[in-house]
Amino acid sequence: MNASFFVGALVLNLTIPLSGDAPVIIAADETKPNPTFSTENIPWEKDASRAYWAGDCDTVYERLDDGLKTEHAGIAYGILGALAEFGDCGPQDYEKAAKMYSKTMESGYKHTVLWLGYFYLNGLGVPRDPAEARTLFRYYLLEMLDQTSGERRKKARDLMRSRGGIPAELEAELQWRDTLDTDPRGQLEAGRRLADADGLPHKPYLGYIWMSKAAQQRYPEALYELGLRLIVSDGTEAFANQKHLGWSFLGMAGKSDFMPAQLELGRRFALRQVDGHIETTPKDFDYMAYAWLLRARRNGANVGTLIDEVESRLPEYRVRRARKWAQTPALESYP
Repeated sequence: MNASFFVGALVLNLTIPLSGDAPVIIAADETKPNPTFSTENIPWEKDASRAYWAGDCDTVYERLDDGLKTEHAGIAYGILGALAEFGDCGPQDYEKAAKMYSKTMESGYKHTVLWLGYFYLNGLGVPRDPAEARTLFRYYLLEMLDQTSGERRKKARDLMRSRGGIPAELEAELQWRDTLDTDPRGQLEAGRRLADADGLPHKPYLGYIWMSKAAQQRYPEALYELGLRLIVSDGTEAFANQKHLGWSFLGMAGKSDFMPAQLELGRRFALRQVDGHIETTPKDFDYMAYAWLLRARRNGANVGTLIDEVESRLPEYRVRRARKWAQTPALESYP
């Protein structure tokens, strides 16, 4: 049996899903691995582990085949990938390993994302594609939401130890990820790409989290975009059933004097596109529409004739009040 197989794969706790994380389990001398496939009490996995150390490869594959039929199939795919990558219980087969790691990633398990990136970087079982490798490295690091820079680097180093260490491409992504902790513009862009499958895997919920990080820093463009996505809710589960929160974000963007948000608020109130908003009376919507359109126009927006139509529906005292609010140098309140 090839001990590097465990050092490189199984002891790295394949049972932790993409939304979570756990310590890497490696023996202190890095030569004698801990003979554990995962920290979960999964009977077929424990049987496969015992069979592996007993040299019974037939039983290993039988029990892994059982695992493929369960909710933990992603773990079984990951172990099969590692067996193929390191040539344990059979010939070394990078093509099979790449396929298994892809299936593991699709099942929602984190570590094989990094290993699959390593395969693309070096053309192991897949066509060499450094750009795809960088995409996978970036996706893996974006899943590490709460770890410090040191924790991210240690995990990457541990995962890549039996694969030659951290390659330059992964190092570049680690440095990029470090900047993201305090960069709301970068957080918003990462969220967009995940939500829209633009150069990253399609992970709307993870995209929502990164957009929320930017919004929590009161970054106006993030407040505006996240607010719109929640209000419009295109059917994506991550952005569904939170229209009230979307209106709150959009309002905060407008109050931050972000003109696109002010124009959007004015237009939606004027046209009664207000699903999920707490206000219910037409006169309140007209007043808010007029106030936001005035402010947007003050900031350079082309509001067309819509503002005149709304003004015609308001009593004079509310027109004066809205105009006074719209001319406030710094918006300290809502209309």
